[in-house]
Amino acid sequence: MSVDDQHLAQARAVLPAEVATVWDGLLLPALHLRAGDDADGFVVGRLGGDPLVPRGMPWPEWDGVGPLSFLAAIECSTVRAADVGLTLPEDGQLLFFCYDGQVDGDLFIDLDHPSTQAGARIIYVPASTPTERLSALAPLRPYDEVPLRARQAASAATWEQPVWWAVFADFPDAFGAVGDAAIALAGLCVRHQIGGYPMTCQGDVVSQVVGAVLGERLAPESPLWQLEARRWVLLLQVDFDAAVATWEAGARPTLGRHHSLSVKVK
Repeated sequence: MSVDDQHLAQARAVLPAEVATVWDGLLLPALHLRAGDDADGFVVGRLGGDPLVPRGMPWPEWDGVGPLSFLAAIECSTVRAADVGLTLPEDGQLLFFCYDGQVDGDLFIDLDHPSTQAGARIIYVPASTPTERLSALAPLRPYDEVPLRARQAASAATWEQPVWWAVFADFPDAFGAVGDAAIALAGLCVRHQIGGYPMTCQGDVVSQVVGAVLGERLAPESPLWQLEARRWVLLLQVDFDAAVATWEAGARPTLGRHHSLSVKVK
């Protein structure tokens, strides 16, 4: 039995039988990621270092603020082959940049202020594109470059996601057990992830994005709210181990200590 199968068995074990059946129906495929040469799994990209960008492309900047930090590069073909529900290009890389406060520690990306969305960017570089390695602009200090290795796994909804409350409202006595199951499935500390449900510390990312798009006047029970929520999926979540910042990439950006990017389903 693999480590991920063990986590799944441990997660199911804490749930009443009728709840476990419902819980299984909400699981999403995901890639759990580990950073470093000594991690197991297949290489899906890398964290940090200097990005390979289209030749002649300037370093991405937030106009009027300063340069964005390079976070990660993901190989599109590798993610497509893993079949985790993401519609990505057949080849090339996705490059993730985000403002991390190195220029101005008091400034951050906030979904309540749309103009701050300029502080995050995803750049697609097709495999046929001539590229060059680009060094970060001052005063940025690049993060150490390490490979990202992936294992296929399942991802469970937590109490932060609206779908969790909608489905488990009929099992109020199982709320705690369902939360414990999600944690057990994630192996206690999965923060690097592609696809699945985001594991965040600031509330559900999708809810924040939908609120920014539609406004706060619509309740999550609204059909329009639910329709918009289904248009967003987690692309990449990264938690940097460095104490200076924790990153979560995968929705439109919400930033403070945590930074979230997402991709809209076409």
